[in-house]
Amino acid sequence: MKKIVVLSCLLGFIFSCKKEEIKSPPTKVSSVEFERSSLLKSITNDIILKDVESFNLKADAFNQKINILNSISTREDLKVTEGLLDSLLIQFSRIEMFNVGPIKDNYFFTLINPYPTDTVSINELIYDTSIQLEESNFASYKLTVKGIPALEYLIYKRKDSIVSSVNAGRWLSFLKLVSSDIAKRANKVESTWIYDGYSEVFSNNIGNEFNDPIPQLINSIVAILDNIYFQELGVPSGSLGSVQPKKCRALYSELSLNSIENQIVIIEKIMKGTADNSSIGLQEYLDFLESKNVQDPLVASMILETISEIRNEIPKDKSLYQIVTSNSKEIEELRGKVKELLILFKNDVASLMSITVSISDNDGD
Repeated sequence: MKKIVVLSCLLGFIFSCKKEEIKSPPTKVSSVEFERSSLLKSITNDIILKDVESFNLKADAFNQKINILNSISTREDLKVTEGLLDSLLIQFSRIEMFNVGPIKDNYFFTLINPYPTDTVSINELIYDTSIQLEESNFASYKLTVKGIPALEYLIYKRKDSIVSSVNAGRWLSFLKLVSSDIAKRANKVESTWIYDGYSEVFSNNIGNEFNDPIPQLINSIVAILDNIYFQELGVPSGSLGSVQPKKCRALYSELSLNSIENQIVIIEKIMKGTADNSSIGLQEYLDFLESKNVQDPLVASMILETISEIRNEIPKDKSLYQIVTSNSKEIEELRGKVKELLILFKNDVASLMSITVSISDNDGD
């Protein structure tokens, strides 16, 4: 009888253990994977696809306007294209962050915005009448005579040449070639994300290897910030040597600082998610990963604070060209804040998320 009681107790204990196992909460890994999937879908649907679509629409609108120009067009006709070009330029700065996967592999963004533009080579192409300015030859032209920087030069600096010079026809033909090429590449970028299925691939891959979406995105943010710090601000301002104002991005439209601010705005959107809280941002994911030691500031909070400081530091009443040619120290203060944000992503975020950052360590940290 005692054996039966003991056996019954033992079986009861075993079954109770199995019930406990069934009721145990999900592991931390499954929680992390859920957050990564939600984060990727939010970034893809609420930021990437909307901005990519907008860029393609703006490129098409600009190209249509350029294509109606003809030999009797005036300087005023060209001037109305400036607003469309400015809008296109700013919109491109909003999608540069997403230079990942097939977009990066096919050099789409490199071909859309190669700066600084080579004005000498552009002039040589125009004045050498032995060169056929045709679409079939465009691929053979140097990279630095193409893209948005070339459009800036043509629209802002060579209006008179396009409408009234001896070679006006060739100037206009070249302008149309450059515009058409950008429109085609913008369409390919949108098609890659929306119609070729890359948005699904990107938003559903929750891996953490170097070529997976989240590590690619963090590396892209680091690359953008590194480029702002060294190239977009450092080179023109003389921080890395002599002052070189003509190396400003968006030199002729004087939208260098506007481009930088829009790049920072997109990082902020990636961090925060949507304003109505219908989708999550990187901030929520970092907070999830971060230790809850209240004595240490959270990485996400530090990032958002630094972003706010950068936006406040960006001059609103002067162009970058005007600032660097007046020997102003404003740019060094701005660069300092950009460096802080760069280090936060390259070191703190990468460490917290166990991500490898491939960019070279040029900032000294």
